[in-house]
Amino acid sequence: DRDIFGYFVDSGVPHFVIVQESYRPYAEAVSLAIQKHQTFAPDATNVTFLEASGEVKRTVSFERGVEDYTKACGTGAMACAFVLHHIQNDKVTEVQAPGGRLRVKVLENSAVLSGPANQLCEGILFLG
Repeated sequence: DRDIFGYFVDSGVPHFVIVQESYRPYAEAVSLAIQKHQTFAPDATNVTFLEASGEVKRTVSFERGVEDYTKACGTGAMACAFVLHHIQNDKVTEVQAPGGRLRVKVLENSAVLSGPANQLCEGILFLG
């Protein structure tokens, strides 16, 4: 057992943001233990790691329901931006997730998330 310091942020989905000097996500078993900790019961929480140094912040989220690290997490990027706004008064944050880069602008009572979008497929839906 050890104490782990972080910030709990609800950016539409609950995130426990762990701020680090260098990018080093915990092993899946440790992230799962944090995610399921009684503090976050009964719903659990996403666990998001944030490297706070550098112009572009690196991040990755261990997502509840998936119970693994994901390539990108918009609510995780927003949670990181809210934390940086709180501790450094950053108003715009560039976040590099394993799957790509996102930009978050923190406004007075909300935030704007932007980034690239790619069409992956096209289809037709038949109803009836």
